[in-house]
Amino acid sequence: MNVTRTSRPTRRRTPTIPDDLPLPHLCYGHQGRLIRTLHGRFDPKKMETPIQVGEMHCGCWVVLDGNTRVAMILEYDAEATVAVIPRDRLLVFRKGEWDADLLKWSTPNPMSFEFVRRYSAELYRARRNKREFRSEKKYEAEIERLTGILEETAHRCGRGHDGVGQGRAPRSAA
Repeated sequence: MNVTRTSRPTRRRTPTIPDDLPLPHLCYGHQGRLIRTLHGRFDPKKMETPIQVGEMHCGCWVVLDGNTRVAMILEYDAEATVAVIPRDRLLVFRKGEWDADLLKWSTPNPMSFEFVRRYSAELYRARRNKREFRSEKKYEAEIERLTGILEETAHRCGRGHDGVGQGRAPRSAA
């Protein structure tokens, strides 16, 4: 009898993102100020598509699709973790499994939600309080300064700019 040896099926390692990773540390997948088109509380039962998260080459995580839903969660719970998103509503891509070049083109400096929310709020307050500036020139300079921070601050990994987290999962102690 001729026995053919079959190879074991290869198991593809499922990418994981730690449940205890704070959502504010995920990187916002757009350039500039926080854009929020949905309002109200986050309800995973109403989600038609999963929130898509991609691992960047540096080890940080960026939200590829679902930025508005993450912002909804953070509005009501600024310290929420990935655990609030049901696993069947979270699509995770490892390094190399998604188009990182597209991100570099659309968002060359992805920053944490915490960072983007902070400076977007300052930008919104400045625009809302335009009359409180002593001159149009000072108002425009403040808008330009805040816009520059949001669009031009370089991506930093780990605990970055102003002590604000930048989407990297904490390394476990070996």
